[in-house]
This record gives sequence, structure tokens and C-alpha cells, in this order.
Amino acid sequence: MILYTHPTTPFGRHVLMAIHVLGLFDKVTIRETVTANEEPDFVNANPLAKIPTLVTSEGTFYDSRVILEYLNFSSDLDIFPTEKVERFKGLTKLARVIGILDAAVLIVYEGKLRPKEKFVESIVEHQRRKILRGLHQINVEISEYRNGEIPDATEIGLACCLDYLDFRKVLEWQKHVPELMAWIKSFSSVVPGYSETHPLKAAR
Repeated sequence: MILYTHPTTPFGRHVLMAIHVLGLFDKVTIRETVTANEEPDFVNANPLAKIPTLVTSEGTFYDSRVILEYLNFSSDLDIFPTEKVERFKGLTKLARVIGILDAAVLIVYEGKLRPKEKFVESIVEHQRRKILRGLHQINVEISEYRNGEIPDATEIGLACCLDYLDFRKVLEWQKHVPELMAWIKSFSSVVPGYSETHPLKAAR
């Protein structure tokens, strides 16, 4: 399998950490990719030129949620609940975490890509409110995030989310949901691939 990604993308990190957790790392070749370069083999695999993209002998898969599902089927371990109701609850929690990441990325793009004279603070604040509402709801439910060496897809996504907020300095989540500090500390100490995929490692 070939994974097109970049060390600083939270969506790619989500997939990479899942690869570690599921014991598939030795079966995947990582291709560091800058989407703006539109390299031929990459855009042939994914005409949208978005990362992460996973190329396998069974087909090419994107976005991150699709890739996570495929990887889950490729391992003897599970990062998704198997029972119907719990599975859809889990998928909804995953959608919430990915939605928080979407909002964070939009804030980063607003600051990096838009000319200063066209920067719209109200758009940024709208996205920050989404992030905070999502984090507060997660905080209420944090006892359901069991953690451990085999976390589920949502837990992996939450770790990626909190680290991305720090990495890009989107907001100081610790001031709003300090309880999550203990959770991420516990997660980081036991989950395979956490330190290897941390965006700060790529930035050094």
C-alpha cells in the first residue's frame, strides 16, 4: 500500500496513527506529498489532489474516513465498533472530531492564504465557536473515551485534533477544557505511533 500524505496534515496523521495502532505500518509505503505541486502519480491516483490518499492492490481510496474504514478491514484489530447502534454512535463522534479539524484548518487557511486586507475576523470567530462547542461536548462524554493501546478511530482523531490546535496555535484549548489535558497525556504515553507522527517532529 502507498499512502500519500504530509507530516503536518492532521487528517494524514489520523490515518498514519491508525496504521500504527492496527499493526499495518510494515505494509505501507509513505509518500510525503505537497498537494500544490500536483505531481503526476499523485493526481493520477486522486484527481482532487487531496491528502491523505491510499493506493492499494484493491483500488485507490480517499478521504480519511474512507481510508480508516479500509484499514480496519485490513487488520485483525478494530478501531470501529461492530455492534450496529454503537457503530453509528461512534461514526457520529468521529464526524464531530473531523468537523472540529475542518474548522481548525479553515482558520489556518484564513490566516495563511488570505491577504491581510481581506482577512475576515468574524469567519475565524465563527469557526472557533464550532471548535469550542465540539470540545465542550467531548469533555462531557470523555469517560466514554476508553483510551489504551488500541484506541478507536474517534480517540485517535481527538488526539490529532488537540495536537493540531496546539501546533497551529488556533486556540488554547487547555483554558477551556483543562480536563482533556489528562486524557491526552494518558493517550500519548501508550498509543503506538503517537510520538512518531506528532507534527512538531516534522517541524523540527
